[in-house]
Amino acid sequence: MYPDWTYFVIAMVLDLLAGDPDWAPHPVRWIGRLIQRQDRYFMRVTPPHLERLAGLITVTVTLGLSVGTTIALFHFLGEPLHFLLSCYLIFSLLALAGLDRETVRVIRALEAGDVTSAREYLARVVGRDTDNLEEAEIVRAVTETVAENLNDAVVAPVFYLLIAGVPGMVAYKAINTLDSMIGHANRRYQRFGWSAARLDDLVNYLPARLSALLVLSTAPLLRLDFRSGWAVVCRDARSQPSPNSGYPEAAMAGVLGIRLGGPATYAGQSSVKAFIGEARRELTRGGHHQVRQILYLSSGLFYALATLILFYVNSHA
Repeated sequence: MYPDWTYFVIAMVLDLLAGDPDWAPHPVRWIGRLIQRQDRYFMRVTPPHLERLAGLITVTVTLGLSVGTTIALFHFLGEPLHFLLSCYLIFSLLALAGLDRETVRVIRALEAGDVTSAREYLARVVGRDTDNLEEAEIVRAVTETVAENLNDAVVAPVFYLLIAGVPGMVAYKAINTLDSMIGHANRRYQRFGWSAARLDDLVNYLPARLSALLVLSTAPLLRLDFRSGWAVVCRDARSQPSPNSGYPEAAMAGVLGIRLGGPATYAGQSSVKAFIGEARRELTRGGHHQVRQILYLSSGLFYALATLILFYVNSHA
């Protein structure tokens, strides 16, 4: 269940080449269906004063089944299939290429002058309302989601792979999926999704800060502004409602000299977030190539570090 370093390299290359193909079975989709069924059931039968308990049960069942199934598969499958299962799960739970593909699709729609399609593509990767966003707001949302999902799609999954092997990676993605589906601070999920949101905050605490450091580390290599990035992280990272997402976003805003954050609308409700960074440069679709460079370089640095750690552990096992 603790992967050989070669399994990780193979899975990483597969993610870069194939991304997240729609036709392939995907553990996150299965986890999502499990959460959805529990959500529908508990929301129908649970009185308001027991919603937190129902949410905790949902978290426990989802984690138990996800991790338990993974461990059982490794236990009952023969040794030759461990290689295939490890590579498949690691590949499917990484999302670097998928994140890049989805965000580039938004930018290309803007370049073609098709703002309507850009809004529709953006809605696939962000939680905010996109129907009335103008181009500058769309570009801001794309940049923020790249920064935040550097953590969620790359750094945190690999972080927990290093700590607890493939089951640890599955556990993280289950928690992340729980948060994205029910961890909302609205009327429907404020109590039911409380435990999912708090657990997601906890498991992302270290990876989010590591993600910010990785973004900052790309600045000298890409001739960006490391000092500004560090200053913005120290000043603005804790200003966001989330205790974690502000860190990679602040690092991205600082090294690029742009301003992120600000007001947004979620399910028709306005959310006033503090601004992050300073608008020394205009935030335009033409600057997305630098966002992609940061995404791939920071991911590459962490992948290289993870490979070295796995190689060391495997060689001393």
